[in-house]
Amino acid sequence: MCIHHHESVDWHRTTTWQGFPSWDHGGMQIDVRTWGHFAYSIFPRDPAAATPREQLIVAYRIWRANGRRFGGGEWPVSSEVCGLY
Repeated sequence: MCIHHHESVDWHRTTTWQGFPSWDHGGMQIDVRTWGHFAYSIFPRDPAAATPREQLIVAYRIWRANGRRFGGGEWPVSSEVCGLY
């Protein structure tokens, strides 16, 4: 939840915090291409259209694929702020 707090408090965001278009969507700001790889086929095609639970499931799958850690290519700044690197 710390990552979510630092990425976006809006589970359905499709823009940057400044309001510019972004590839990172939803409350976890998951790249739509990454979402396409990790989301189950029954989930919406866009993270911003998914429920918070679906977004957290996909974030968990990304975390597992990343060696059970945050940081690296996914949430690099937020993971450090949250002490999860």
